[in-house]
Amino acid sequence: MRLRTIPSLKLRGRRVVLREDFNVPLTVRGGVADDTKIRRALPTINAYRRTARAVVILSHLGRPSGHGKDESLKVIAQRLAVLLKAPVEFFSEGPTPENAQLTQQLPRGSVVLVENTRLFKGEESNAPALAKRFASLGDVFVMDAFASAHRAHASTVGIAKFLPSYAGPQVVVEVEALRQATQHPKHPYVAIIGGAKVSTKLGLLRMLFKRADYIVLGGAL
Repeated sequence: MRLRTIPSLKLRGRRVVLREDFNVPLTVRGGVADDTKIRRALPTINAYRRTARAVVILSHLGRPSGHGKDESLKVIAQRLAVLLKAPVEFFSEGPTPENAQLTQQLPRGSVVLVENTRLFKGEESNAPALAKRFASLGDVFVMDAFASAHRAHASTVGIAKFLPSYAGPQVVVEVEALRQATQHPKHPYVAIIGGAKVSTKLGLLRMLFKRADYIVLGGAL
């Protein structure tokens, strides 16, 4: 499967909405316990900000039931600023018309993190109205959150209907790894499968039974 990508040079002067996976574990005191996922996104963010007008990042965090302190991405914005060694604008109100206008006025190369997408009504139901509001923050959309690519949410699928859309570097790497593992695996082929959602793994396990030499199950499985 060939994914459509966009060279960073083609983002010159444009606002890019970048969907990342910053769903990281937090400490009891509300700090970032493990910033591995944030660090993985740094090369992409830095590459884009060298040419783009602004890099506007979308991500979810957990499964929020309300607007609690532990559900906000503000702490992620603070950690991202430290790792980038650059300011990170935080849109606590989300994709408002005012914030959409602000993205056009920010200094070139600015980085913005929007509040937890799951705090906005319509995200998980893929509401077109919310997807359009997310799209108003940019000129192009790059999907770089492989772990969220299977969810038809407003910030992953819906937004792509309103902006030219491309696969990000992390998605390309993951899809290529899957292609090799499912189509041209090297033997002995050992598959290690973990996680908590058994139902989402059944199709994968049926496929692996036909290809893998050994299957190791962990976690809730």
